[in-house]
Amino acid sequence: MTSAPPLLFLLSLLLALSATQAQKKKADNPLLRGIQGKLGSISTSINSSKNHTKSFCDRVNTTGISKDCSCRNGNETASDEGPLSFVVECERAFESMVFNDTIGLKLVVAPCDQAGSSVSFNVVEKNHNLDYEISGIHAGDEVNYPIPGVSAIVPGIGHIGIDVAVLIFGNPDELSMKVGVNACAAVRDKQVCASAIPGLSRILPWWILWGTYSFGDICTANSTSTAAAAVRMGSTPMERLAKQQQGVISEA
Repeated sequence: MTSAPPLLFLLSLLLALSATQAQKKKADNPLLRGIQGKLGSISTSINSSKNHTKSFCDRVNTTGISKDCSCRNGNETASDEGPLSFVVECERAFESMVFNDTIGLKLVVAPCDQAGSSVSFNVVEKNHNLDYEISGIHAGDEVNYPIPGVSAIVPGIGHIGIDVAVLIFGNPDELSMKVGVNACAAVRDKQVCASAIPGLSRILPWWILWGTYSFGDICTANSTSTAAAAVRMGSTPMERLAKQQQGVISEA
């Protein structure tokens, strides 16, 4: 003959069954499900809104930029910039037996360029009072641009030219860049760069910008607003001419 279950055990079992039934009723409640769905939508909308308010530099500063640099959003009144660009400005003093000089670099990046995301740069070198500019580097390019007259002197190798190294590929949604100052030379029929050259590897390469960035939403938002403005003004030349003749818009 078996003994009756303890009273405490029966109470625990009844409480567990009651909790399970309450949870089931809660899950089956359409009003509650609707509230939870709306809360989830609001949360997603808030997160999306936060992301869309981030500027170019907000994203650059959290991805990859040298401590020697500062980022600012482009100035639409500057001839080499524009509202859909960002500018990275850097300066570093190199104090080494193999290379003693000060290099300043201004990088203008236009992620939304209709011809493909692009980079332009201006380099200023102190010792030779050099001001050197290259523009129109587009996505898909990987190029080393020698800085005229600037080199390092490495024992056993000789003079090694200093370059601005630029790599850019992808599109505004996923734009990868690596830009900086490097030095490469042919040694025993092999291309050797600063990171593998004793004495030079302590100061170069100097990467000022690196990483993969997402700017697509900024470009899309601007494209939408520009299209809306064009519709308001008359998007075709004939429409604009008609409105000019009616005095609706000026010729400027």
